[in-house]
Amino acid sequence: MMDNAKAFDRLQHAFMMDVLQAFNLPTDIINAVRTLYNGAETRVKLNGQLGGPFPNTSGVKQGDPVSGLLFILVQEVQLRMIRDDPSIKGIPIPGPDGRVTAPAAMRRMNISKTMVLLLGRERSFDLQAGTKAAQALRHRGLARTYDITPGMDDRLPE
Repeated sequence: MMDNAKAFDRLQHAFMMDVLQAFNLPTDIINAVRTLYNGAETRVKLNGQLGGPFPNTSGVKQGDPVSGLLFILVQEVQLRMIRDDPSIKGIPIPGPDGRVTAPAAMRRMNISKTMVLLLGRERSFDLQAGTKAAQALRHRGLARTYDITPGMDDRLPE
């Protein structure tokens, strides 16, 4: 089990920027995130006195709608590192019937609340293709993907 206590507070800004570039996000999006975080400072008030500013080099902004997505992208890098390390083994978790039939993460998927966000090279993913991934997603009921590339007409659902 991973301990993600205070995980949003510990997300390093420099690493976050590297992750956004590694996922090959559009430069405009990376620059917008960089604008949000570059030069951010904090001041602490103690006994009524305001201390001097110090730079924020970690953490995502509380209440910012993009914070969760930034965290997920950074978390994905960590999870890939774990999945790719052959010395790390998962623990099988049985389902309600007591049998282990699938990895726990794949057991349930509420497709009505699931959105596939295609990033980087994967933007051209064809949901109607004959690939195993496309077939599996269609089998689970996914009917559409969204391309959020600047200038595209796709709009995310409300």
